[in-house]
Amino acid sequence: MLSYTSEPLFGVYPEIQMSLQQCGAEEAQRFKWIVSQKAGRDLGEQAIRQWVCQHWNGFLRHRWLEHLQGKTFLD
Repeated sequence: MLSYTSEPLFGVYPEIQMSLQQCGAEEAQRFKWIVSQKAGRDLGEQAIRQWVCQHWNGFLRHRWLEHLQGKTFLD
């Protein structure tokens, strides 16, 4: 017989719990670092805005699909 626990899956495996805001900020910082390295100088806020314009929608779609497939839990 299977027993039911009220503890959710993300309580057992906290590494799969994700925050869209935190993950998006980390991705934007990675993008900023890469384009700044290519430019040879810190592009700062300009690079962050560029990431938002070019990649934010795709990032959201990708994370939402992971959530729907049960791979991650979104905050």
